[in-house]
Amino acid sequence: MWRYIIFACIVCTSKLSKAGVTFYRDEDKVFELTEKIFKEKVIASKEPWIIEFYAPWCGHCQNLVTEWKKVALALEGIIKVGAINAEKYKSLQSEYQISSFPTIKFFGGNKLNPTVYTETPTADNIVDFSLREIGEIARSRLGKGKSSGGSAKHVVELSDSNFDGRVLKSKKIIFVEFYAPWCGHCKQLAPHYELAAKRLHEKNSKVRFAAVDATVNSKLATKYDIRGYPTILIFGADKTKSPNPYTSGRDADSLVEAALSLEASTGTAAEVTELISEAIFMEYCNPEKQVICLIAILPHISFTEAKGRNRYLDAMKQVNEEMRGKPFRFLWTEVGKQSSLEQSLHLDGVMLPTMVALSLKKLKYTRYTRMSEASNFDPKLLKINSVAPWDGKDYQRKDEL
Repeated sequence: MWRYIIFACIVCTSKLSKAGVTFYRDEDKVFELTEKIFKEKVIASKEPWIIEFYAPWCGHCQNLVTEWKKVALALEGIIKVGAINAEKYKSLQSEYQISSFPTIKFFGGNKLNPTVYTETPTADNIVDFSLREIGEIARSRLGKGKSSGGSAKHVVELSDSNFDGRVLKSKKIIFVEFYAPWCGHCKQLAPHYELAAKRLHEKNSKVRFAAVDATVNSKLATKYDIRGYPTILIFGADKTKSPNPYTSGRDADSLVEAALSLEASTGTAAEVTELISEAIFMEYCNPEKQVICLIAILPHISFTEAKGRNRYLDAMKQVNEEMRGKPFRFLWTEVGKQSSLEQSLHLDGVMLPTMVALSLKKLKYTRYTRMSEASNFDPKLLKINSVAPWDGKDYQRKDEL
């Protein structure tokens, strides 16, 4: 039953990502577009637009809201800034090949072939990108070609001569793309591949992205039986094993997710830890990270004794191991020891054991009950007590001490 409760609470975490979404109002300078207005104002006009395609449930979209408002304010009178719910307008999602959220596209001179934004989504970066695109339109009207850009910084270029040293002698996980310069699919992949490599670098990941021009480095192409472009092979930490082909999505989000998941699965899962201090709480539930804390409230030791408590903890550890690579962190406490937590999350009087899923980043929580939606909590009321850890022993009454 306890194992069922744990998994049921994990399922309930979907409510955390769907809750509390607020996007744009008129005063934000962002045009919320319908499909009809999109066709009339964006596609049929000569004005340049930069558009965010979002989904209401998307956490990254919710995080982008503040930056997108800044972009609209900075570009007012220069470039129109819009946003469209691609989940609602499925035909646009299909027409413009929106495979992940948020996706940002610049609609400039050729409205039928918008430019995909692939950098880190900050206001400064998006504004710089938009102004570069405007510059390219101006240059084209002068009869000049595109300005030359810099080379990718986060994808390592490999060759027949440096491959062994950079890949086979490395202990890191390395994604290697085999490409051909003339390949259209390779050109489409390039900005997503570079962005994924950049994001991993920013996350301090040890996974590396590399690329090989298979038309020039024929020895490598032959050795790894490259028959189509692009082909991505994943070389794990153990280089004595053959590389595995990458077969998931080719957008930056999918690449990053696959890399982080693989990195997590090759390490050890975060421990199931007793919540005995605020330091542990912040370490496990860090609001700067996309993690969800799963906190178990266990019965008093006098009700379960050590054997019963260890059964609960063993079940949590087993689920934790099965969830390795997922954004979950497991904590536990004995009922009454974190009274502020219990009161803030309305856990007083619930049947034990129980579990609550909490996101400090979104200030939302849900628990294993029949609650229909995630609920808000006030972080100011969420005080974590410093308590002595469980000594692993049975309950001892005072008259036995």
